[in-house]
Amino acid sequence: MVSLLSMIWLYQDTHDLPRIARFSWSVFWYVMPSLLLFVLLPPLLLRVHLPFYLALFLASGASLVAFVVMKWILRRWGLSCSPSIRFSPFVDYFPSPSKI
Repeated sequence: MVSLLSMIWLYQDTHDLPRIARFSWSVFWYVMPSLLLFVLLPPLLLRVHLPFYLALFLASGASLVAFVVMKWILRRWGLSCSPSIRFSPFVDYFPSPSKI
């Protein structure tokens, strides 16, 4: 939902379709490893009976490991999670100190 609202906001402010496409591509790759958190959290809470914050920490750590592994695999295939290093959805919203 936040990504959808961000794309609408980005379009309303810039009408920059290539930028929105890059943002969408990046969101796709960042969502994939984060799904592991949602798969692991319920069993850690309900089957293993871990305290909430410990289960959240472990599931988040697994997502982080999945993200690092995914980036390594993509790099070996010549792909990137971030199509442009310069790209940031907030680049136009924070003026440089010289413009203030």
